[in-house]
Amino acid sequence: MQVREKMSIETYKTSGMSDRDWQQIAEGFSRSFERNKEKEEFLNYYQRNEFGYSYHAVARNNDGVIYGYTSVVPFYYSVDGETVKMGLSGGSFVLEEHRSDIFIFKKMYERLKEICSSDNLIGIAGVPNSNSFQYTLKILKKRHLRDLNYYVLPVAPHLSLSNNAFFKSGLSFIARSFSVANKFLSGLFNFKEQEKKVKLIESESFLKSRLDEKYVKFKHKNMSGAYRMYNEEGRDVAYIMRFSEEGKRTYRSLSYLVREIFKRENPDLIFYIGTLHLKQFLLFKVPKRLEPKKLPLTITLLDGCTDKYKKSLLKAGEWDFGLINFDVR
Repeated sequence: MQVREKMSIETYKTSGMSDRDWQQIAEGFSRSFERNKEKEEFLNYYQRNEFGYSYHAVARNNDGVIYGYTSVVPFYYSVDGETVKMGLSGGSFVLEEHRSDIFIFKKMYERLKEICSSDNLIGIAGVPNSNSFQYTLKILKKRHLRDLNYYVLPVAPHLSLSNNAFFKSGLSFIARSFSVANKFLSGLFNFKEQEKKVKLIESESFLKSRLDEKYVKFKHKNMSGAYRMYNEEGRDVAYIMRFSEEGKRTYRSLSYLVREIFKRENPDLIFYIGTLHLKQFLLFKVPKRLEPKKLPLTITLLDGCTDKYKKSLLKAGEWDFGLINFDVR
Protein backbone atom coordinates (compact mmCIF):
# COMPACT_ATOMS: atom_id res chain seq x y z
CA MET A 1 0.00 0.00 0.00
CA GLN A 2 1.37 3.43 -0.97
CA VAL A 3 1.90 5.81 1.93
CA ARG A 4 0.89 9.35 1.09
CA GLU A 5 3.60 11.88 1.80
CA LYS A 6 2.66 14.50 4.37
CA MET A 7 3.02 18.16 3.59
CA SER A 8 3.36 21.10 5.93
CA ILE A 9 3.03 24.76 4.99
CA GLU A 10 5.13 27.09 7.12
CA THR A 11 5.53 30.86 7.08
CA TYR A 12 8.47 32.97 8.22
CA LYS A 13 10.02 36.37 8.20
CA THR A 14 13.48 36.36 6.64
CA SER A 15 15.52 36.07 9.84
CA GLY A 16 13.49 33.06 10.97
CA MET A 17 14.76 30.81 8.19
CA SER A 18 17.83 28.61 8.57
CA ASP A 19 20.91 28.47 6.38
CA ARG A 20 19.75 25.03 5.19
CA ASP A 21 16.39 26.53 4.20
CA TRP A 22 18.05 29.19 2.04
CA GLN A 23 20.29 26.62 0.41
CA GLN A 24 17.26 24.50 -0.53
CA ILE A 25 15.37 27.53 -1.83
CA ALA A 26 18.30 28.61 -4.01
CA GLU A 27 18.69 25.09 -5.39
CA GLY A 28 14.95 24.67 -5.96
CA PHE A 29 14.64 28.00 -7.76
CA SER A 30 17.69 27.23 -9.91
CA ARG A 31 16.26 23.82 -10.88
CA SER A 32 12.82 25.23 -11.67
CA PHE A 33 13.98 28.15 -13.82
CA GLU A 34 17.34 26.86 -15.09
CA ARG A 35 19.14 29.80 -13.52
CA ASN A 36 22.14 29.62 -11.24
CA LYS A 37 21.15 31.42 -8.02
CA GLU A 38 23.18 31.40 -4.82
CA LYS A 39 21.59 31.49 -1.38
CA GLU A 40 23.42 34.74 -0.58
CA GLU A 41 21.64 36.44 -3.49
CA PHE A 42 18.25 35.47 -2.09
CA LEU A 43 19.06 36.46 1.46
CA ASN A 44 20.47 39.81 0.33
CA TYR A 45 17.44 40.59 -1.82
CA TYR A 46 14.89 39.75 0.86
CA GLN A 47 16.65 41.86 3.48
CA ARG A 48 17.40 44.78 1.14
CA ASN A 49 14.34 46.92 1.85
CA GLU A 50 13.27 49.51 4.39
CA PHE A 51 11.92 46.85 6.72
CA GLY A 52 14.98 44.61 6.67
CA TYR A 53 12.90 41.49 6.06
CA SER A 54 10.33 39.87 3.77
CA TYR A 55 7.61 37.22 4.18
CA HIS A 56 8.09 33.60 3.10
CA ALA A 57 6.00 30.45 2.79
CA VAL A 58 7.46 26.99 2.21
CA ALA A 59 6.02 23.55 1.56
CA ARG A 60 7.96 20.72 3.27
CA ASN A 61 7.77 16.95 3.14
CA ASN A 62 8.17 14.46 6.01
CA ASP A 63 11.94 14.93 6.07
CA GLY A 64 11.78 18.72 6.20
CA VAL A 65 12.81 19.08 2.56
CA ILE A 66 11.45 22.21 0.85
CA TYR A 67 9.77 21.52 -2.48
CA GLY A 68 7.61 24.62 -2.75
CA TYR A 69 8.28 28.27 -2.01
CA THR A 70 6.82 31.75 -2.46
CA SER A 71 7.50 35.19 -0.99
CA VAL A 72 6.26 38.75 -0.50
CA VAL A 73 8.55 41.78 -0.15
CA PRO A 74 7.04 44.75 1.75
CA PHE A 75 7.17 48.35 0.55
CA TYR A 76 5.69 51.69 1.50
CA TYR A 77 3.18 53.04 -1.00
CA SER A 78 1.18 56.21 -1.21
CA VAL A 79 -2.51 55.48 -1.85
CA ASP A 80 -4.83 58.48 -1.99
CA GLY A 81 -2.11 60.54 -0.33
CA GLU A 82 -1.77 58.21 2.66
CA THR A 83 1.23 56.01 3.47
CA VAL A 84 0.37 52.30 3.56
CA LYS A 85 2.24 48.99 3.43
CA MET A 86 1.95 46.81 0.37
CA GLY A 87 3.83 43.77 -0.87
CA LEU A 88 5.33 42.37 -4.06
CA SER A 89 4.94 38.64 -4.67
CA GLY A 90 7.61 36.63 -6.46
CA GLY A 91 10.37 34.05 -6.30
CA SER A 92 7.81 31.25 -6.43
CA PHE A 93 8.40 27.65 -7.44
CA VAL A 94 7.11 24.10 -6.93
CA LEU A 95 9.53 21.33 -7.86
CA GLU A 96 8.48 19.44 -10.96
CA GLU A 97 7.93 16.11 -9.19
CA HIS A 98 5.31 17.73 -6.92
CA ARG A 99 3.33 19.72 -9.48
CA SER A 100 0.61 17.08 -9.79
CA ASP A 101 -0.97 18.78 -6.78
CA ILE A 102 -1.99 22.07 -8.36
CA PHE A 103 -3.06 23.57 -5.04
CA ILE A 104 0.37 23.60 -3.35
CA PHE A 105 1.08 27.12 -4.56
CA LYS A 106 -2.42 28.26 -3.51
CA LYS A 107 -1.94 26.85 0.01
CA MET A 108 1.36 28.70 0.38
CA TYR A 109 -0.10 31.93 -0.95
CA GLU A 110 -3.10 31.76 1.38
CA ARG A 111 -0.79 31.43 4.36
CA LEU A 112 1.30 34.35 3.11
CA LYS A 113 -1.85 36.49 2.85
CA GLU A 114 -2.55 35.75 6.52
CA ILE A 115 0.88 36.80 7.78
CA CYS A 116 0.88 39.90 5.56
CA SER A 117 -2.57 40.92 6.78
CA SER A 118 -1.48 40.50 10.39
CA ASP A 119 1.37 42.95 9.67
CA ASN A 120 -1.09 45.51 8.25
CA LEU A 121 -0.30 45.17 4.55
CA ILE A 122 -3.35 46.16 2.50
CA GLY A 123 -2.45 44.48 -0.78
CA ILE A 124 0.00 42.31 -2.70
CA ALA A 125 1.01 43.31 -6.22
CA GLY A 126 2.64 40.95 -8.69
CA VAL A 127 3.88 40.60 -12.26
CA PRO A 128 3.51 36.87 -13.03
CA ASN A 129 5.26 35.18 -15.93
CA SER A 130 3.37 33.66 -18.85
CA ASN A 131 3.42 30.17 -17.30
CA SER A 132 1.71 31.23 -14.07
CA PHE A 133 -0.57 34.01 -15.33
CA GLN A 134 -3.73 31.93 -15.76
CA TYR A 135 -3.08 30.14 -12.46
CA THR A 136 -2.76 33.56 -10.80
CA LEU A 137 -6.19 34.60 -12.07
CA LYS A 138 -8.16 31.37 -11.80
CA ILE A 139 -6.69 29.72 -8.69
CA LEU A 140 -5.18 32.56 -6.66
CA LYS A 141 -8.03 34.90 -7.68
CA LYS A 142 -5.77 37.90 -8.26
CA ARG A 143 -7.12 40.82 -10.25
CA HIS A 144 -5.45 41.65 -13.56
CA LEU A 145 -5.16 45.43 -13.69
CA ARG A 146 -3.25 46.05 -16.91
CA ASP A 147 -0.23 45.03 -18.96
CA LEU A 148 2.84 47.19 -18.48
CA ASN A 149 4.16 49.13 -21.47
CA TYR A 150 7.61 49.14 -23.04
CA TYR A 151 9.30 52.38 -24.13
CA VAL A 152 12.52 52.23 -26.10
CA LEU A 153 15.26 54.30 -27.65
CA PRO A 154 16.72 51.99 -30.32
CA VAL A 155 20.40 52.37 -31.10
CA ALA A 156 21.36 49.13 -32.85
CA PRO A 157 18.41 46.84 -32.07
CA HIS A 158 19.19 44.20 -34.71
CA LEU A 159 21.77 41.68 -33.56
CA SER A 160 23.72 41.71 -36.84
CA LEU A 161 24.01 45.51 -36.65
CA SER A 162 25.00 45.35 -32.98
CA ASN A 163 27.94 43.12 -33.87
CA ASN A 164 29.03 45.27 -36.80
CA ALA A 165 31.23 48.08 -35.46
CA PHE A 166 30.76 50.29 -38.53
CA PHE A 167 26.97 50.17 -38.58
CA LYS A 168 26.69 50.38 -34.81
CA SER A 169 28.89 53.48 -34.61
CA GLY A 170 26.77 55.20 -37.26
CA LEU A 171 23.49 54.30 -35.58
CA SER A 172 24.90 55.25 -32.19
CA PHE A 173 25.82 58.70 -33.55
CA ILE A 174 22.23 59.21 -34.73
CA ALA A 175 20.75 58.08 -31.37
CA ARG A 176 23.21 60.20 -29.39
CA SER A 177 22.43 63.23 -31.53
CA PHE A 178 18.73 62.59 -30.99
CA SER A 179 19.28 62.48 -27.22
CA VAL A 180 21.19 65.79 -27.35
CA ALA A 181 18.31 67.38 -29.24
CA ASN A 182 15.88 66.10 -26.61
CA LYS A 183 18.06 67.45 -23.82
CA PHE A 184 17.90 70.88 -25.45
CA LEU A 185 14.16 70.58 -26.07
CA SER A 186 13.47 69.52 -22.47
CA GLY A 187 15.15 72.74 -21.33
CA LEU A 188 12.48 74.68 -23.23
CA PHE A 189 9.50 72.43 -22.50
CA ASN A 190 10.05 70.58 -19.25
CA PHE A 191 6.90 68.48 -19.01
CA LYS A 192 6.05 66.91 -15.63
CA GLU A 193 4.34 63.62 -14.85
CA GLN A 194 0.64 63.39 -14.10
CA GLU A 195 0.23 62.52 -10.43
CA LYS A 196 -1.44 59.16 -9.77
CA LYS A 197 -3.14 57.91 -6.62
CA VAL A 198 -1.13 54.68 -6.26
CA LYS A 199 2.64 54.99 -6.29
CA LEU A 200 5.74 53.67 -4.59
CA ILE A 201 7.29 56.01 -2.02
CA GLU A 202 10.87 56.58 -3.15
CA SER A 203 12.33 57.81 0.13
CA GLU A 204 16.07 58.16 0.67
CA SER A 205 16.10 55.03 2.83
CA PHE A 206 14.20 53.11 0.13
CA LEU A 207 16.59 54.16 -2.63
CA LYS A 208 19.62 53.33 -0.48
CA SER A 209 18.35 49.81 0.20
CA ARG A 210 16.79 49.16 -3.21
CA LEU A 211 19.59 50.31 -5.51
CA ASP A 212 22.75 48.43 -4.61
CA GLU A 213 26.07 48.31 -6.45
CA LYS A 214 24.51 46.54 -9.47
CA TYR A 215 22.80 49.79 -10.46
CA VAL A 216 24.41 52.90 -11.90
CA LYS A 217 23.22 56.03 -10.11
CA PHE A 218 23.02 59.49 -11.64
CA LYS A 219 22.75 62.88 -9.92
CA HIS A 220 22.88 66.39 -11.39
CA LYS A 221 21.71 69.44 -9.44
CA ASN A 222 18.12 68.62 -8.39
CA MET A 223 17.84 65.65 -10.76
CA SER A 224 18.58 61.98 -10.08
CA GLY A 225 18.13 58.62 -11.72
CA ALA A 226 19.37 55.05 -11.99
CA TYR A 227 19.73 52.34 -14.62
CA ARG A 228 21.17 48.88 -15.01
CA MET A 229 22.97 47.24 -17.92
CA TYR A 230 22.16 43.71 -19.08
CA ASN A 231 23.41 41.59 -21.91
CA GLU A 232 20.26 40.23 -23.55
CA GLU A 233 21.09 37.56 -26.13
CA GLY A 234 24.14 39.46 -27.33
CA ARG A 235 22.65 42.95 -27.08
CA ASP A 236 23.78 45.49 -24.48
CA VAL A 237 20.56 46.86 -22.98
CA ALA A 238 20.21 49.75 -20.54
CA TYR A 239 17.11 49.47 -18.35
CA ILE A 240 16.00 52.72 -16.77
CA MET A 241 14.95 52.14 -13.16
CA ARG A 242 13.98 55.66 -12.18
CA PHE A 243 14.43 59.35 -12.96
CA SER A 244 13.16 62.44 -11.16
CA GLU A 245 13.55 66.16 -10.67
CA GLU A 246 12.65 67.53 -7.25
CA GLY A 247 10.81 64.30 -6.51
CA LYS A 248 8.79 64.13 -9.75
CA ARG A 249 9.40 62.54 -13.11
CA THR A 250 10.11 65.16 -15.74
CA TYR A 251 11.06 65.23 -19.39
CA ARG A 252 14.30 67.00 -18.45
CA SER A 253 15.39 64.43 -15.86
CA LEU A 254 14.71 61.64 -18.38
CA SER A 255 16.76 63.45 -21.05
CA TYR A 256 19.66 64.04 -18.69
CA LEU A 257 19.67 60.40 -17.57
CA VAL A 258 19.72 59.12 -21.15
CA ARG A 259 22.62 61.44 -21.94
CA GLU A 260 24.44 60.03 -18.91
CA ILE A 261 23.85 56.49 -20.20
CA PHE A 262 25.43 57.43 -23.53
CA LYS A 263 28.39 58.99 -21.74
CA ARG A 264 29.10 55.84 -19.73
CA GLU A 265 27.86 53.00 -21.94
CA ASN A 266 27.57 51.82 -25.53
CA PRO A 267 24.02 50.42 -25.51
CA ASP A 268 22.14 48.73 -28.32
CA LEU A 269 18.80 49.58 -26.69
CA ILE A 270 17.56 51.80 -23.86
CA PHE A 271 14.32 50.66 -22.22
CA TYR A 272 11.84 52.07 -19.75
CA ILE A 273 9.21 49.52 -18.72
CA GLY A 274 6.03 50.39 -16.87
CA THR A 275 3.50 53.20 -16.73
CA LEU A 276 4.75 56.53 -18.00
CA HIS A 277 2.30 59.37 -17.36
CA LEU A 278 4.61 61.93 -18.90
CA LYS A 279 4.74 63.83 -22.18
CA GLN A 280 8.16 63.30 -23.75
CA PHE A 281 9.74 62.87 -27.18
CA LEU A 282 12.76 60.72 -26.38
CA LEU A 283 11.45 57.17 -25.90
CA PHE A 284 9.11 55.42 -28.31
CA LYS A 285 6.24 53.26 -27.09
CA VAL A 286 6.67 49.70 -28.36
CA PRO A 287 3.58 48.29 -30.14
CA LYS A 288 2.03 45.39 -28.24
CA ARG A 289 2.76 42.93 -31.04
CA LEU A 290 6.49 43.73 -30.83
CA GLU A 291 6.89 43.55 -27.04
CA PRO A 292 9.47 40.98 -25.86
CA LYS A 293 6.99 39.47 -23.40
CA LYS A 294 3.75 40.28 -21.64
CA LEU A 295 4.09 41.89 -18.19
CA PRO A 296 0.69 41.74 -16.47
CA LEU A 297 0.24 43.79 -13.29
CA THR A 298 -1.98 41.98 -10.77
CA ILE A 299 -3.26 42.77 -7.29
CA THR A 300 -4.58 40.86 -4.27
CA LEU A 301 -6.49 42.98 -1.76
CA LEU A 302 -6.02 41.95 1.88
CA ASP A 303 -8.38 42.18 4.84
CA GLY A 304 -7.10 45.57 5.98
CA CYS A 305 -7.87 47.23 2.64
CA THR A 306 -10.68 49.73 3.18
CA ASP A 307 -13.25 50.68 0.55
CA LYS A 308 -11.43 53.99 0.06
CA TYR A 309 -8.19 52.23 -0.91
CA LYS A 310 -9.99 49.59 -2.97
CA LYS A 311 -11.44 52.23 -5.28
CA SER A 312 -7.99 53.44 -6.29
CA LEU A 313 -6.15 50.09 -6.18
CA LEU A 314 -8.63 48.46 -8.56
CA LYS A 315 -8.45 51.30 -11.08
CA ALA A 316 -5.61 50.54 -13.49
CA GLY A 317 -5.27 54.15 -14.60
CA GLU A 318 -4.40 55.27 -11.07
CA TRP A 319 -1.22 53.19 -10.82
CA ASP A 320 2.35 54.37 -11.22
CA PHE A 321 4.34 51.15 -11.57
CA GLY A 322 7.65 50.28 -13.26
CA LEU A 323 10.93 48.41 -12.93
CA ILE A 324 11.78 50.17 -9.66
CA ASN A 325 8.72 48.41 -8.21
CA PHE A 326 9.29 44.87 -9.40
CA ASP A 327 12.60 44.15 -11.17
CA VAL A 328 14.34 41.45 -9.11
CA ARG A 329 17.11 40.17 -11.37
